[in-house]
Amino acid sequence: MKRFDIANTFGLAIRVSIIYIVFSILYILISDYIVITTISDIALIRTVSTLKGWGFVILSGIIIYVTIRKSQIGSSDSEERFLLLSDMSVEGILLINKGIIVDVNNAFCELFGYNRKEVIGKSFFSTFLKKESAQYGNDDSLMQNDESLETQAYRKNGKEIWIQIIGKPYKYQYKKYNVLAIRDITKQKITETRLRSKELY
Repeated sequence: MKRFDIANTFGLAIRVSIIYIVFSILYILISDYIVITTISDIALIRTVSTLKGWGFVILSGIIIYVTIRKSQIGSSDSEERFLLLSDMSVEGILLINKGIIVDVNNAFCELFGYNRKEVIGKSFFSTFLKKESAQYGNDDSLMQNDESLETQAYRKNGKEIWIQIIGKPYKYQYKKYNVLAIRDITKQKITETRLRSKELY
């Protein structure tokens, strides 16, 4: 099973159904009109109707196959590009749906000390962030349009780190997700704290 092979075929099913319904209506109306206006022999009408039925089965099968195949190829290409770019990134990248982790890249696993299987299906906000920041898991608008959040988070070993989160919406197979980029800013925060301490003295 692919990493993004989630229960997300509803949109494709709707699309195929609509195409099939439209094709069926047009095929029946147009072919019946042609038969009625051009053929008067009853025996010939029966023969043509049989051939018309076979033609409908063959053409509808071809249309359904082409529609599904094009969708699979487009989704596969998009998915592979996303996976390649996310795994090449030095920042932690995760894909979430309503706060639940759908997938993560290698940098995310290294940052928090987990493997991929351990984090998929967990709530990112309530599992990794401090309690006061977990509330953002219910506000998708905060994680969109380049919104940024700086907060403390927990690694698997319990160690606290500072992270910066930037989110953007991502659409995959007609379903909306949020892609979050996670940057470790612990050193930056430590430096800022030291500078503030020096200013006080």
